[in-house]
Formats: sequence, structure tokens, C-alpha cells
Amino acid sequence: MTTGTAKNVGSIFRLTVGPYTVKDGCPVKSPGYDTALKQSCAYTVQGLLTPLVGTTLVHMERLFYSDTATMSWTFTMSFVGYLFGAVVCGFIFDRINHDLLLMVFSGIQATATAIAPFFTTLPFFIATMAIQATSQGVVDASKARFCHIAL
Repeated sequence: MTTGTAKNVGSIFRLTVGPYTVKDGCPVKSPGYDTALKQSCAYTVQGLLTPLVGTTLVHMERLFYSDTATMSWTFTMSFVGYLFGAVVCGFIFDRINHDLLLMVFSGIQATATAIAPFFTTLPFFIATMAIQATSQGVVDASKARFCHIAL
């Protein structure tokens, strides 16, 4: 049985400071830091955008001159879009860059939410919310996959 030299023994100890890990006295970029930062941004975007429809439902009924039963299609199409997005993510996640997937669909989700108030007809608004929910399904499924890869 041989023992390692002091250099080899020292290399198993790492000190993590922010985005860098100190290994053998040299700073090395931590591989998980960028992923954690991107996931945090995606969680923030999603957390800001998700509750908007529910809190403004009464005002949207007046804006679109409709009733609650008609407005409930917003939630139905959001559910279908979210399910579709999760399935789509399952097919495309391993085929393209994970970071790009997360950032693009977070951007689509934010853009759909930003332009939704400018639609004055209910079908366009519901379609925009379905696009937002599809992007949200992709983002959620990719974040879950990121966590699985990190473990």
C-alpha cells in the first residue's frame, strides 16, 4: 500500500468561495455555480409571473365583457399548455443546450406575460396565457432535470 504525496493529499480538499473553488492554491471556476444562478433567475421570473392571472380575474371579466365561466377557459388552457410544455421538455432537454433551453423559455414566459395586457379580445389573451403556461411547463421540467443532474 502506498501513500500519496502531500500534493495529492492536499488536492482532495477544496474551499468554495462564490463562483470559484480553490484547489491546490489556484482558483477554479465551480461548475454548479452558473447553473444555480440560472435556476434562481428562472425561479424568480416564474414566481413573479405565475400569480398574475388569478389576482386580476375580476378586472379581466370587466375588460373582456365576459363572465366567470368564460374566463375559466384561461385556467383550462393554462393547464393544457403547462402539460404540453412538460412533455415537450422531456423530448428536447437532452438534445439541446440545457442553459439555452432554460433561458429561452424563461424569456418567452416573461414576454408572453408582458404583452398579454395589450390584447383586447379574450381568445388572444387565452392563447397568450397558454404560451406562457407552455413555457412555464418547460422551465419547471428543466429545473427538475437540472436538480437531478446536479445530484
